[in-house]
Amino acid sequence: RTVHTILVGCAGLCGDDIGAVPTVDDRIRQGAVESITALAHLIRISSLRNEELGSPLRSSLEITSSASAGIAAGPRLLHFVASRAATLASGEGWSEGAAKMSAASLDITTDLILASSDDVAWMAECCLRFSQTRTGAGGFATFSSIVRDGTKNLPVLSSAMMLLSAMSSQMDRLAFAGTAQDVDILSEVISTIGNGLLIACDVLTSMPLATEESSVSLHHDTIHAVLASLQKSLRSIGEVIAAHASAVVRDTAKAVRDGVINFIATSTQTGNVVAYYATLPVSVSLVMELEKVSEGQSMFVGVAAGQEDGEDDTEDSTRKYGAWARLAQDIGEATGNESTPRTLQSFSEALVRNILALPMVASPDQGSSKVKDITKSALALLLQWGEHAEAIALERHGYASSYGNGLAIEDAAAVVAPDTGKAMAADLQTLSPLRLLLSYAPNPFRPSSSIGGLVSVKNNAQGTLMSNLNLLSRFLGDSTEGNTSDATVRIIAMALRHADAIAALSVGGSTRPGNLSVVQALGGGEQVHQSLRRLLLVSTDAAPSDQRVLMRTSQMVDVLTLSIDAQPALARMLLVGTTDHSGSKNDLSVVKSMAKAIKKTLESISADGTCGLSLEELSLASSCLDAFAALWRTSRSRPSAKLGAADNGNNSALLHPCDDIIGDVIRASDIVDDCLTLLTQHEGFIDVQSTGGCDKVASLKIDICSSVLEILANELFAGLRLNDVGKEQKTAANILDQISKSGTISDCSMSFTSLSGAAESADALSDLLQNSGGNIDASRFASLHSSPGKLDARVSLIIRRAISTMKKVGGEDSSGSIVEPLTKYYYAEKLSHSQLLLIKGFSRFSQVFFSSAITKGSTSDSQNPSTLDPKAPVISTADSILNSLEKNSATATTASSSSSHLSSTSYLTGKMGCHLCSLLAQLLGECYHLPQAGQVNDLLNMVGRLGKVAISLFSITRPIQLAASDSNNISGGAQRGNASFVVWAQKRAYRVACLLRLRILTCGLTLINVVGKASALSTTASPSSPSHRRFNDACITFTKLASEALAELQYSPSPEEAAGLRAELSAFAPPSVGAHFCYSFDVASSSEHGSRPIDSASDIEAVSGDGSLALALLKVSISSLFSIVRTSTNVSSDSSSFHSALYVQRLSSSMQDAGTVAALFRHLDAASRVAAGSYASKINNPSFKPNHLAEDNALDIIRLILSLLEHASCCTSGISLPTLLIDQHTVRVLTENPLLHTACQHWHATSMAEANQATHLRGYLTSGSTNGTIPVYREDPAHCIWRATLRTLTALLRSFRISDHSSHPGRGLDVHHKECLRGVEQFMSTFDALVISCLQSCSFSMKSSEPRHGNGIGWLSSMPRKSSIDHLISFTSCSLTEGADMLALISELCTGVHKKEFERSHFELYQAVVTASLNVSKALSCFLGASGTARELFSSLASFNKVMEENTSTDGSITEEAIAIAAAGFHPLMSEGVATARHDAIRYAYFASSCCVKMTPEEYAMSLEPSKSEGSRASGATPSDPATPTDTSNENVEQNFQIHVDNVFLVRMEGVAAECMFNSLNVLCKTHPAIDSFICFTPSEASRLDAMALVQLDMIIALRVCHAQQSTMDSEPDAIEYARVVDADYLRQTWDVETFPAVGDNSTKKRVSASLLAGMEDVANRKCILSYSPAPKISSDESNLAAAPLSIGHLILALWWCHQQAAADSESVFPPLVKCLAEQTALLLGLEVSLHQELGTATGEDSVRKINAQILELFDEKVMRSLDLLSGEQNESLSKIGLERILDEDVWIAVISQLQDSLVAARRDREASVEQWKADTGGAGVYTDSWGASTRPGKSNRRSPFRASMLRSLSL
Repeated sequence: RTVHTILVGCAGLCGDDIGAVPTVDDRIRQGAVESITALAHLIRISSLRNEELGSPLRSSLEITSSASAGIAAGPRLLHFVASRAATLASGEGWSEGAAKMSAASLDITTDLILASSDDVAWMAECCLRFSQTRTGAGGFATFSSIVRDGTKNLPVLSSAMMLLSAMSSQMDRLAFAGTAQDVDILSEVISTIGNGLLIACDVLTSMPLATEESSVSLHHDTIHAVLASLQKSLRSIGEVIAAHASAVVRDTAKAVRDGVINFIATSTQTGNVVAYYATLPVSVSLVMELEKVSEGQSMFVGVAAGQEDGEDDTEDSTRKYGAWARLAQDIGEATGNESTPRTLQSFSEALVRNILALPMVASPDQGSSKVKDITKSALALLLQWGEHAEAIALERHGYASSYGNGLAIEDAAAVVAPDTGKAMAADLQTLSPLRLLLSYAPNPFRPSSSIGGLVSVKNNAQGTLMSNLNLLSRFLGDSTEGNTSDATVRIIAMALRHADAIAALSVGGSTRPGNLSVVQALGGGEQVHQSLRRLLLVSTDAAPSDQRVLMRTSQMVDVLTLSIDAQPALARMLLVGTTDHSGSKNDLSVVKSMAKAIKKTLESISADGTCGLSLEELSLASSCLDAFAALWRTSRSRPSAKLGAADNGNNSALLHPCDDIIGDVIRASDIVDDCLTLLTQHEGFIDVQSTGGCDKVASLKIDICSSVLEILANELFAGLRLNDVGKEQKTAANILDQISKSGTISDCSMSFTSLSGAAESADALSDLLQNSGGNIDASRFASLHSSPGKLDARVSLIIRRAISTMKKVGGEDSSGSIVEPLTKYYYAEKLSHSQLLLIKGFSRFSQVFFSSAITKGSTSDSQNPSTLDPKAPVISTADSILNSLEKNSATATTASSSSSHLSSTSYLTGKMGCHLCSLLAQLLGECYHLPQAGQVNDLLNMVGRLGKVAISLFSITRPIQLAASDSNNISGGAQRGNASFVVWAQKRAYRVACLLRLRILTCGLTLINVVGKASALSTTASPSSPSHRRFNDACITFTKLASEALAELQYSPSPEEAAGLRAELSAFAPPSVGAHFCYSFDVASSSEHGSRPIDSASDIEAVSGDGSLALALLKVSISSLFSIVRTSTNVSSDSSSFHSALYVQRLSSSMQDAGTVAALFRHLDAASRVAAGSYASKINNPSFKPNHLAEDNALDIIRLILSLLEHASCCTSGISLPTLLIDQHTVRVLTENPLLHTACQHWHATSMAEANQATHLRGYLTSGSTNGTIPVYREDPAHCIWRATLRTLTALLRSFRISDHSSHPGRGLDVHHKECLRGVEQFMSTFDALVISCLQSCSFSMKSSEPRHGNGIGWLSSMPRKSSIDHLISFTSCSLTEGADMLALISELCTGVHKKEFERSHFELYQAVVTASLNVSKALSCFLGASGTARELFSSLASFNKVMEENTSTDGSITEEAIAIAAAGFHPLMSEGVATARHDAIRYAYFASSCCVKMTPEEYAMSLEPSKSEGSRASGATPSDPATPTDTSNENVEQNFQIHVDNVFLVRMEGVAAECMFNSLNVLCKTHPAIDSFICFTPSEASRLDAMALVQLDMIIALRVCHAQQSTMDSEPDAIEYARVVDADYLRQTWDVETFPAVGDNSTKKRVSASLLAGMEDVANRKCILSYSPAPKISSDESNLAAAPLSIGHLILALWWCHQQAAADSESVFPPLVKCLAEQTALLLGLEVSLHQELGTATGEDSVRKINAQILELFDEKVMRSLDLLSGEQNESLSKIGLERILDEDVWIAVISQLQDSLVAARRDREASVEQWKADTGGAGVYTDSWGASTRPGKSNRRSPFRASMLRSLSL
């Protein structure tokens, strides 16, 4: 108990608690001092000899919790002696002995703490003894205050600071050792150490200078202890914040860290002290070297004397600014004197540029061995300072992660908001040591007279100061001081990162720290270049180099890599050094050495792929490749980069400083060839998948491969861009050839795309979590996944420190058992991130490779054998990539199931999937037009496999909340430092998941389109085939995936959109946190293709921003569903209907289960509200400037959804999809669409406007004006949406009607059919006014007295003004297209049972649309008739001119009379002569052109473009053909008007008009009274009727057909035949009937029973709807066109147009539209003619004759053949001519039977006219008739009636 006795005795001499000091003999005091001093020495010697005395000493000073123990407890006893003796030492009495006693007690405490690693409680108790506040008694402030007045008590302060250093070194052990550590005690210990650190910071600036040797040594010891305390504490605090299980302890540690960093950063004097000691060896050497160089030693003596004279006045300024600044001022004042040595100034300037020129010499005052240790501690403190400054800057704005590595400060600029970025930059600039490093270096202490004091070297010419960073860079050249050199490299890297981050966060780098950049602070960087050059020369030596040198070299190369992006000017300096710009070549020694390190690696690779280099040498090679990759990425992949020479143009600001040396780098090294060799000839080395394990070598090999791929990819990209640079193109070609020949892409696809590290990381994390316990929260290490790309160097440092701490804490407890799983997890995470980078590099390389290969293959000489065929490897590579996706997906699934922290696997898997799917999308995009027969099956297999992979990847990356600990930080509000980070991490995870879904669905979309198109073209395709079943299964899978994506998407208005929505904003629920991908429409469009469905990967562009990704995902999801639905609805009806319907039913069920339609309507509603708000604002406020971006995106979404609904409404393979749409109330959704209501109100107002010009604006919007006067129009996108809605409703009705008719005829409508019909009727009722105005816009104008100057609108202002009569018909493309769609819907409403319901419920609307259909048919028949007649006339004139030219060239001349006679017989339309025919052609052409209003610039351009369509070929001549050889004055007029009917615009309008007229005639046919003139009965109904009384003679009836064994009640419903009643036997209840229609004379008569009656004719409904009038001659009857009703003649005009279209094509297959229109018109014509004849309304001899003649021209074979011959469009091999070629045979027979009487009468009239003509003329000349065919007796069968011989006879 000797130790205890000594301490008790010393305590007694120091007094009691109240300060009473006993009076004892001095010898006793002296003995006590010597005893405790000896004890301290003994313990110190024992610790130096590693002799363990801690446990016995602690036993002798046993701790007791008893209150009666008093000061007997060891820690308290030691603290009492130290603090009381320190108080006595500051007095006047026993001060010297008391100081020694206090210092000895502190030393004993220090050694016991260091020796008590196994006794945490004792260490904690010792620390708690110093827990007083900074200014309280008994704390560390007691020991610092006693030396403020001198150095007398410096030993006490030194011992106190060494005790603080010991406590700091044991903080990690105090925090983590043991499992039952009291949290409150630990928090108090950390606070105690924190208070001591603040005292230590005061000591740095307030401790007096030491002059004696012993005092200098103590001074150094104190400074070293202070710096070591700060450095060790900050390091341990970082680990406590990172991994401690207690939030209270972590908060306490953060508070201590924040206080210390704020104090150091905001105290200029403290910072200067740290910088001074960090640069002390260099500063001393600098001063001594300057003294040697200086020739005027007296100048320094004068400076010292001046300082001594004003010592009292300058004391404060000396401490604040240092004597260095004072001496610099003196030198500055003496600069102008002639006595200033020029040598000193020039030498100083040289040192600023290259500090390595300074020799490191020993200073007389540097005798203490502690100086180097002080410098090392100061450098380490600077690094810790910078790391914690980053963390604090992030935490202050909520971006601190659980482990402090979630968001790197240099990446913050791309994440945070601009205002937050500026605030974060200000915080980082304030807290970071960067400002100190870039400042000039003052000496905070008064220099000794022997050194002088020069620290600041000023260059008067440039104002450059010697910065602290420049002084530190001198350590780079000191090869003997490894620690200082390594720390200096890391400090330079930190300065680069912080400077770049501050510039980026400050928006454009407008704010720089101070007035210096890092490059300027380094004097340009020449010393760094020289150091790097020397290190590389040593490291690449053939002999093995020192490991520390190799590691330092790698760190220096990493600085080069960092500077390429952060400080490009420094990067240039590091690569080539100082360039004098005198034409000399760049110094490429650094480049060559780096290339040598890479080549050395290649040469060491053995045949089996193993590398003979050490880990350090391999790491150096990896760093060199990283640097080259960064250089290639920066200077070779940018479009503005120049190769080998600087850009002298105006865009020099876009250049990188290294751009002009990249060519020299390529020429001076074989880096490209070496990379190519490594990739193509070392399969064993690059087979990283077979490496196995999670060690550092595996990660290094992967990193090397990543850099190689990036270099080669950028080199290929440069060769692809620079076709005019020979070497680059040759290099790219060489890369292509070697890689294609070696098969590297396919061989390495699996190896380079493996993510095996994810599973190993998950296993290691699981083991780590199982070993978690005590004070360690191992789950906090799980946030390593948040570091993008390679595992960040700082994260690696933190983890390695944590591993070191765990080993230090060690033992058998949880802290020791966690070391192995933590180490394994660290290397597994490092491996997985390296693999992720490799996947990214391989994806980009492969994309560039295939792009380059295809470009080369398309431009190379076909005879070159090295040309790559791009088709061969594309599908095989895509298959390999899909294999990798499958394997990695399985790995990720295993990893996610074995780890409770899904976020790590989710992020890595999502990034992996994004990179691979990006490559796969490009490959599949190349396959879109390439697949051959054998490749389709491969692609089909890929569809199913991709679907299975997508399910797994979607599940792993499904949006989820982050870990509960992070979520609690948000909800609790106490941990604001993590709140923004969690939100950011959540957004980033969502972004990855969103991008993954986007790319997977894009790949699936491409495959579905390719395979679906190939299957549709296959003649052997059958829905029941196995291949189709697999394809259908894949489609079902992607339907579910696309539906899932739609469900995960939610509209979140941007502020601009929200301001525009106003009241509508309440309709959108706020997005659920962590539940959806939020999109807005106010983002850049993700696709150039707008609203059309996306077909392939080539349609997807690179997008940025979460909103753009989500919007692109929405478009791709809808497009995927569109392609799947389109494929299902395009199944051929000839194929197996059962399997097709079964597949569609499965598809419908999957969409119903996934809520697809509901999700679509949710997005449709959002888009419609945005578009409606913008539309209304534009219409109501002409000066309103809409948000075009949001409006266009919203309209695109609406059109995509409606396209999907339109295809889903079709019923080609079952009614399942239409039923699903009706279940989701589709019709009601479309009826209530806000955009349609807003737009329709505007269109209706436009149609009803009094201004004639406004009536044409329906469907158009103003997009500007020409010269400020003429408005320019564009098509209204809302009008396209309206038309799509009409088509969707039409398809729905048609689908249900067809389904009901085919599945259960006669049973009425099913429930869904009824709901659909009611919905459509409600739609028509809602928009009834718009329906009528739409049909009126396609009809004759009733304002004939008020001309509508259509030519004055838009682009037609250059056309001549027309008279009012020319504007009776005037429609636009939009109005005509809308009319066609509207009439199609009305036609469906008027079909079958639909008509009865429509007529019953909306009678007025029904009558209005029928009347409007009559007007539409009349107007369009006039338009079509005019265009067809004009085209026929121009064709006839051209043919006639040609014949006359031949005759003139043969006979020399021809008389006008002969020409007139020849023209009269050439064609009926020329019966009145050539001049009249030309005039009529012009009038018809002008009339047809005036009907079509050209509104947009595109339409105007089309009107000037000659048409090459089928319809325009009927003219037989081009617009340049002459009108007549004898009438040159009218030639140009005829040609100008011929273009009116032979242009693209009018041909397109003809097609739309034909469709519109077909639909209007459909309506007329379906509503014709004759449709209801035949009444059908069921057998039961017929049995209750008095059939004999109802049926009259000559009436048409329907009879059931009964077999011999079948009763009338059992007969089939369809077994019906028709007959005419010729006689009745009322007694026997029978009729005598004959078959109807009668076929010639073979009609069969028979007697039938009245019980067989199935239907009868209702004579009352035998009515006509058309007037009996001939076809009007539009050129002369224009005044009666509007007033005259629709007549038979209008149908003849339409049929004439159809005949003209048929004559324009010699083929037997015609456009379906022409065929349908011809059949519909012919049937209605036959019905109306027969009814008029039956009813006796065919009156008027002249009208009857004209109609019969016109019908004869259309339906008589002889006449039609002669007209075909006249038109020159004959084909003698055709058995059918004219309309007979167009109409189906059944239709032709039916129409001819109805027109038979008219044809007979016409032939009879024609024969009578011919006979009369013969009697009048004697048979001379040619018989003509205005609407009859031209014939000559005996010449009707001639090929052409006007041969040359005939013309000669006429001329005589």
